[in-house]
Amino acid sequence: MNRSEIALEAIRSKIFSGDLRPGDNILIPSLAKELGISRQPLNEALKQLASMKIVEIIPQVGSVVTTPKKDDVVNFLYIFSAIEAAIFSRVAEKAQLAELRNLGELIADDYKKWTEAITDEDKSEIYRRHNRNFHTGVHTAAGSSVMTDISYPLWDRMDFYITVAIGAHSFAPRLPDAFDEHAEILSAMHSKDIKKVRQLTELHVQSFIKEIS
Repeated sequence: MNRSEIALEAIRSKIFSGDLRPGDNILIPSLAKELGISRQPLNEALKQLASMKIVEIIPQVGSVVTTPKKDDVVNFLYIFSAIEAAIFSRVAEKAQLAELRNLGELIADDYKKWTEAITDEDKSEIYRRHNRNFHTGVHTAAGSSVMTDISYPLWDRMDFYITVAIGAHSFAPRLPDAFDEHAEILSAMHSKDIKKVRQLTELHVQSFIKEIS
C-alpha cells in the first residue's frame, strides 16, 4: 500500500472500531506521528472519506467524523438494497456451482468465528467483515465491472452506518438472523429463483432499518 492508502485504512479502522465517534476531531499531527507519515497522505485520505460522507472537512476548524442523520441512513439503505438486489439477481442467473460453494464455505467459516467470539463488539466486527466479504464474493460471481463500479464505493458508507447508526450492542442480537438470511439467499441462488433472490436481498439490507427505528 502507498502512504495515502495506509492513511485511509488507519482512519477507517479507527472509525469502524469506534475509537473515533461521530463529532470527534481527527487530529492530523498525532495521526501523522503515529503512522510515521506526513500530513499530505492523511489529507488525501480525509478527502476520500469526505466524498463518502464519513468525514466532514470544516474550513478553519479541521476534520470531524460525520454525525449521520436517521433519515439519511434510512434513505441510503433503501437505495443500497435495490442496487444489491439487482447484482444478486444477476448472480442467480449466471453463477457457477463452484462460486456458490465458495460462498457457502464463507458463511460456515465466519459463522463459526462468530460463535467463538465473546463480546458484542467482537461479534459485530466479525459479522461486518463477513457481510462485506459475502457481498464482494457475490459481486465477483456477477462478473460485471459496471455493477461493481456502482456498488463498491457505497460499501464504506454502509459499514459506517452499521457501526455508527446501529452500533455493536444493539446490532449483536440480530446477527444470527443475518447469517441465516445470507444462507437463505444462497439457497435461492442455487435454485436460480431470481425473483426470490431479489426479494430476500432487499429485505436483508432493509432489515437494518429496524435497528435504528
